[in-house]
Amino acid sequence: EISLGLVGSEMCIRDSPGGPDAIFGRMDKDKDGKLSSEEVPAEMWAKLSKADEDADGLVSKVELEKVYKARGDSGRKPDAPKKKRPELEKESA
Repeated sequence: EISLGLVGSEMCIRDSPGGPDAIFGRMDKDKDGKLSSEEVPAEMWAKLSKADEDADGLVSKVELEKVYKARGDSGRKPDAPKKKRPELEKESA
């Protein structure tokens, strides 16, 4: 199991709001859909790299989503309110 939480002064996966989508949005600097050790702080990479199922030295969004799913975690803190997404709400006629 990947233990995720605060490491030093860096925030780790569990404390990063928004789950895999938000993590990739903030950290995938080259926008290739994979995180590398060059894109992620060393303290975080030490834990994040454990999600690298295919041992290619990169963590894909799919690999990270599997970790969240296995933990039953959507990435949103349990007490955090859901954000409204007006673009998804239908207008009532």
